[in-house]
Amino acid sequence: MSRARYLDARTTTFLELVGNGKSYLVPPYQRDYSWTEEQWGDLWRDVVEIHQGGGPHYMGALVLEAISDRAFRIIDGQQRTPPSAFSRSPASAI
Repeated sequence: MSRARYLDARTTTFLELVGNGKSYLVPPYQRDYSWTEEQWGDLWRDVVEIHQGGGPHYMGALVLEAISDRAFRIIDGQQRTPPSAFSRSPASAI
């Protein structure tokens, strides 16, 4: 029997996305990571605003393909993924 393929569109939190030992693979066909200091500055201002009670923040869409229950291939949104993952430690330390 073939594996069923379906679309599961939903809103999730950052902690749900990175928690529970989940891992993400960026396929080699994706473009190179290209954030500059300007994008890092925007992200940091957003993190500070959220910490100060700014409420939820839209980080953009992320399209994933499940490889297993804890491993995912990033089909779209790879440019947003590394900054979010890198900001996890500094954000939790604020």
